[in-house]
Amino acid sequence: MAILITIEIVSGLILFLPEIGIDMEWVYETLVARRTLKWLHEIISYPLIGVVGIHLALNWKIIKRYPKTMFKQPLRKVTSLILITLGTIGAVTGLLLKYYFIYGGGGSGKGRRILTETVIPTLFGLVREDFVWIHSYITLAVIALLLIHVLVNKRLIGYYLWGPKKKKTKAKKIKN
Repeated sequence: MAILITIEIVSGLILFLPEIGIDMEWVYETLVARRTLKWLHEIISYPLIGVVGIHLALNWKIIKRYPKTMFKQPLRKVTSLILITLGTIGAVTGLLLKYYFIYGGGGSGKGRRILTETVIPTLFGLVREDFVWIHSYITLAVIALLLIHVLVNKRLIGYYLWGPKKKKTKAKKIKN
């Protein structure tokens, strides 16, 4: 999951930074073409959605108890719940950008629209650019929340990576 998230974040940031005025042309010219990067970002998102879904399913019993035990470790629990919510919104907006606004635009859903067509597809009164903005900034928030999530759960992550810490036992003194 960590490898998929890292690839998704790096490719997404390289695609997003020109939107806020940071020149990334050197990346597109020397490392990877923008079209290839968009393809990689999209292709990685599909298994990532599945892996995150499995991660949530495996931890669902714990997640279900979060609202009841919110005051014990509130940063961990609030961060996790917001991360789940924003991650879902980010995934949905990404999928909408791909399948609603590129393929069909809410019409018949068969193929791409003709370039000369003047109909601008909307969803809930929002156009494609609105969804690009929502997707971009939601995912920036997800990146920040992922960092917080890893920091507040570093003990758990160590447990998963290296197993439980071995307790130091004191040697018993034998009476003669």
